[in-house]
Amino acid sequence: AYWTWERAETNQDHHDDLVTSVIDPSNHSTVLNDLVLKAKSRASVVLDLQKEFTSTLNRSAKLVEKLDSSNRNPKQGSGIEVSWDPTAFNGHEDTLNLSLSLHFAREANFSLCQQFAAEAGIIIPDETIRGFRELYSILESLETHHNLEPAVQWCKTHRKQLQEAGSSLEFGLVKCKFVQILSGQHSSHDGSNDTDGTETVRSRVKRALEYGRAFFAPFGETHFEEIQRLSGAVLYAGNLSQSRYAELLSPTLIQDVVREFKREYCSLRGWSNESPLLTSIMVGTIALPIINKMCTIMKEKKNEWTSAGELPVEIPLLPSQRYHSVFACPVSKELGTDSNPPMMMPCGHVVCKESLMRLSKGNNKFKCPYCPHESTPSQAMKVAL
Repeated sequence: AYWTWERAETNQDHHDDLVTSVIDPSNHSTVLNDLVLKAKSRASVVLDLQKEFTSTLNRSAKLVEKLDSSNRNPKQGSGIEVSWDPTAFNGHEDTLNLSLSLHFAREANFSLCQQFAAEAGIIIPDETIRGFRELYSILESLETHHNLEPAVQWCKTHRKQLQEAGSSLEFGLVKCKFVQILSGQHSSHDGSNDTDGTETVRSRVKRALEYGRAFFAPFGETHFEEIQRLSGAVLYAGNLSQSRYAELLSPTLIQDVVREFKREYCSLRGWSNESPLLTSIMVGTIALPIINKMCTIMKEKKNEWTSAGELPVEIPLLPSQRYHSVFACPVSKELGTDSNPPMMMPCGHVVCKESLMRLSKGNNKFKCPYCPHESTPSQAMKVAL
């Protein structure tokens, strides 16, 4: 409504200018020329809009016709039934039921998880349920109360395993706690604020330094520069948000800690970070239209795809949905396999083993297909992904 009113005001102003110009006899030809140019410009805009509308209407008509044809002739195989295999889970019902039960546990719906498992006749170890309960109890303390104590205690208990995995989770939590104290956002064990909002800067600095002396020592060798930076931030405790250390107060600090804690916890437990069931559904949603189209084309051409474990089309997955590295040979365009692994030549270029043997024609010296370097097959090294 505001836009319409504004356009009306603009048009009225323009109309008033035209009337004023027309009254002046010396401006008649100029005004007429302006009107012709504006009319042509408006006509061009209208024609473009008309073309766009007609194109959209035609596409919609074709889509409706296609859907109507599919509904009237379901045996033509233009729907999901083309790529649907109703026997895919035959003999794997327990696996599917277990995935559903564990998904409920990952969603912290433990009563539904146990009830579903009981009705499906599957057994979920008590240790697994206790693990998920512990995980979500700590995550709730982090997200809801910004209470880092349970997470810090868990990291102390599993410090050796975390160090062996090269994790910096414990230092990240200690760093976050230090910043909380220094900025006056320190929370107690029950999630309530330790201060009443009147704590002096001197008091915050004193408590932060005491905390740093008590907890930074184990990380002196691995995170010395970060500890130095945190020590420097103490000088700006009274105005930390306006200082060069303002990024320490990032609003995503807690969310980052939550994500890292969940990832490390699941890793030590041997679990995937995300629900396998949810990931499968998301990937399937992306891949199904492409696979369905491929199956339709192959059915029309009466072809079959016989290569096990491969698809003749690429599925555009998100980076977060790619869990295994793959190698596509630049010569043969085939994916590397255990029987046809990627091989790196002395020059640094990589091709699949079968391509390497074809290039060498046995054991003869050959030239790299991408540079002038010559080598023999025995000089190539297998690349492990």
